[in-house]
Amino acid sequence: MRPEDLTTRDVPLLRLTVAAKRNNHHYHPLSTSSSVRIAVLQPGRGDDPVAFSLELVPDCRSATAYNALSYCWGFFTDMVEIQCNGRAFFVTRNLRRALQQLRLPDQSRRLWVDAICINQSDVTERSQGVSMMRQIYSGAQRVDVWLGPSDERTAGAISLLETIATNCCVSVYGAGERSWWLRKLKQEDYPNRILQNGSTVDVPDASSESWQSLKHYYARHWFTRVWVIQEVQNGIDVRLQCGEHVIEWEFVALAAVWITYASPCEIRRLFWKSEGPGTAQTMRDRLRTKREVPFLLALDQARRFRSTDPRDKVFSLLQHPVTRVNKLSEHHAVNHADFVEGSMHLDMVADYNMTVAEVYREVAIRSIQRYNTLEVFWYVDSVPAVCSRYPSWIPRWDLAPEGTRHDIPSILYDASAGKYPVLSSLSEKSITLRGVQVGSIATVQPIFPLVSGDPSDSHGLCIPSARLDPDRLGSACTIITQDIWSPGGIRRIQDLRRAHPDHGNHFADFASFILEAIGDGQQDMFIALDTFYCDCCNGVIVPQGESSLVAPQMYYCGACLPAYAMCGSCFTAGKHSLRAAHTPRSKTLPAVHYISNPTTLAQLRHAATGGSTQDFGRRMIGTCYKRTFFATAEGWIGSCLDTVLPGDVIVVLYGGKVPHVFRKQVCGSYRLVGCCYVDGAMDGEAVEMCERGELVEREFRLR
Repeated sequence: MRPEDLTTRDVPLLRLTVAAKRNNHHYHPLSTSSSVRIAVLQPGRGDDPVAFSLELVPDCRSATAYNALSYCWGFFTDMVEIQCNGRAFFVTRNLRRALQQLRLPDQSRRLWVDAICINQSDVTERSQGVSMMRQIYSGAQRVDVWLGPSDERTAGAISLLETIATNCCVSVYGAGERSWWLRKLKQEDYPNRILQNGSTVDVPDASSESWQSLKHYYARHWFTRVWVIQEVQNGIDVRLQCGEHVIEWEFVALAAVWITYASPCEIRRLFWKSEGPGTAQTMRDRLRTKREVPFLLALDQARRFRSTDPRDKVFSLLQHPVTRVNKLSEHHAVNHADFVEGSMHLDMVADYNMTVAEVYREVAIRSIQRYNTLEVFWYVDSVPAVCSRYPSWIPRWDLAPEGTRHDIPSILYDASAGKYPVLSSLSEKSITLRGVQVGSIATVQPIFPLVSGDPSDSHGLCIPSARLDPDRLGSACTIITQDIWSPGGIRRIQDLRRAHPDHGNHFADFASFILEAIGDGQQDMFIALDTFYCDCCNGVIVPQGESSLVAPQMYYCGACLPAYAMCGSCFTAGKHSLRAAHTPRSKTLPAVHYISNPTTLAQLRHAATGGSTQDFGRRMIGTCYKRTFFATAEGWIGSCLDTVLPGDVIVVLYGGKVPHVFRKQVCGSYRLVGCCYVDGAMDGEAVEMCERGELVEREFRLR
């Protein structure tokens, strides 16, 4: 990277560059774009010096059998010496440990290792190497994953992994040989089958120390590195090694899926904030999407992963396969298209001469121009403290997303009525687009009230009792759930759909949910809309559907990364957030406020006939996390990330599938706050109103 582009998060990159130059004299230029080097690791035992030679292979496809190494580089401040053709070669201590463990005692071993086989000080060669990664790992005889040295917990973790995986295989496939199970696991996408049969898996009680050992195993850094996604997906035979303990990747991934989807709730809560099971599941799953720009979903899925170089959050996935879903049938069946492979996504080529900002901007512009959609804006999260100098309309792929985002707005909604983007101008940091301004936000609050009042009070987020009809309460339900429904137990991309075209069904389910929470309905009640957990004691702060006389609250520290939530008991006991210097502040959680009223109660009871509390609760899962409700001065009501402020404007841009929230700047341009759900504006209504002269079309310059 250029010195002027370096920030504090780029210091490891500078150290990498300095370290790589120490090895530069070992390399000769590659002869062709398909040439690779293979490290021939010399035999050795224990603390014997690590030695290797470099072999130039003119064409990767003709390389003699080799294994490929997948590992974490380690710290560039902790470099050690090994031998390359009898001369000093410097690598990280973690890589030397891996080579010591993987070498054979009495014969050489052929390995492909990125830190050795690519001249890391040659920017052109590094860029060329990215285009070869898929071919290198798919052509390897085996992919050896190095997790690091073992410790006293490793044996217990491996034993529990074997127990979970074996029991799952017996439950799903029946008795059989291990090799047969592994072939089945590689061929199938199994989460639904695991969910159906997972309860039969016999495992130790949640109090067993073995679960802490497994949690420690999944906490190893390898599970969070972005490059390993394609390394394990492209490998024919992938095995994880921790010290001397070895286990097949498919068993580790299967256990992660079981923990995430099918384990008892007390076990699932043990892993509530553990990244490993979730990232292992992402690495194992082949992405399926109904989105118009599949590459953007791959980038979003990888946000929870880490990379030393922020550009690798894009470059590492340029050849990542994504299964396209062609269309929805009447019953929303899935029709899979072929993998997107062979060429680079968006026809991009990895180029380490580009800055991070240039790479991320290139993704945004190419996705808009190639696919005629503003879907890229869906991935923008408002993080003002971090992004104040960064263009607000370009996603920061190196930052974890703010809040929960649903995966198929391009199928669920069409706010701009099928229109293509109208791009008026484009500069290094700004983009000017045409659209329709829907309204200006007047009220923001996490509490959605069911309250008697004057129907003309349009921006108080009120649903007056005089207007408690199916359409009105149906709107309340769709705002809270963003009109998203998953008919199965797993919120999978191919299952999500619009809740129901009949608002009467929304009304019945919503009314049933409220009635179950308020009991006899004689008191004012707050009903929590999502379940929140304490990051300190791992307990439940408030469960979904719980009613109370006061608004549900937690103590929250947004300065911690990731954000830290704490229950009142832990806060009162003097517990701290991730950093002791941070002081968590009280935060009101999303809830419905029921105001006791005989007419309201009677109408709710009448409407609840045939309603399902469970159906409503399932639709609501995740839709209220870090979100708030708003009302505009013009009477529109909706929900958005809780970074929205009064005075922000709601805009439907041409080419956008959902409305967006903009914040006007002193200079007259706007910053993109994020996407939002606006009741009655998700299916082209704003465009139709503009055509009737009720709303105005204009240009918006985003910076």
